Amino acid sequence: MILLIVLLFLIMISMVILLKTTQKPSTTIPRRLIQTWKSNIIVNPSHKRCQARLRALHPTFEYMFFDDADVDRFMKSTPWNEFFQTLRTRIQQIDFFRLCVLYYYGGIYYDMDMYPIQAIDAEFLNSSQFTLPVEYYLNRTQCTKYKRRHRYPGFRCEDSMTLGNYAMAAPPSNPEVLRLIRNIMKTYSSVPWNPQDPHVYVYVTTGPDKTTEMYYTDPQFRRNIRVLPPRLPGERRATFGGYAKHLETGTWK
Repeated sequence: MILLIVLLFLIMISMVILLKTTQKPSTTIPRRLIQTWKSNIIVNPSHKRCQARLRALHPTFEYMFFDDADVDRFMKSTPWNEFFQTLRTRIQQIDFFRLCVLYYYGGIYYDMDMYPIQAIDAEFLNSSQFTLPVEYYLNRTQCTKYKRRHRYPGFRCEDSMTLGNYAMAAPPSNPEVLRLIRNIMKTYSSVPWNPQDPHVYVYVTTGPDKTTEMYYTDPQFRRNIRVLPPRLPGERRATFGGYAKHLETGTWK
């Protein structure tokens, strides 16, 4: 009986998500913070400091936290779970999950190593656009180095800006978030597994390289998203506008 109730609940959630893929998107970003980590017990001192500051700066925001079990439970309720299960590594699954949960709930997603500088304000929230940060400005020498490792497909060294996925924001049911979800699903199997450089495989299939590729190869995606350049004094990389700094602890590797 309990199993039947759980099954019916998952079916109902799946139907809601299917409906959300066809409904009109909201026009503003909700006051909702989303984070995920392997466990709900945070032991990394840097992560604890970032999490505490994020919550202290946003006392009126809803805070949603997903550990690994929560991630799997959520994905089982979506139409994308079958694809989610085919992803080779856990970090690819988490990359994909964060887009799915952002599409469903809307709000602001921060990696655990995002150190907040200032609170998300009303001006930021008053947007209907999928919002992504500038990760790097690359000069030609840096670009050539990345290209040798097969990073950033679709990116030319005449372009200078790459996008990150360590922080993002959107209203629920945003069409460009869905567009990126579908592109990841469409192109994933075309990228060969590279055991000599597994990090690049992650970047290109579900990570920042995929987001950057979409920006430079899909005019509609590029036209309809909002990009936040660095706005912190002395910073030229890895920020979320003037709102937060990515500490780049790399704990997923």
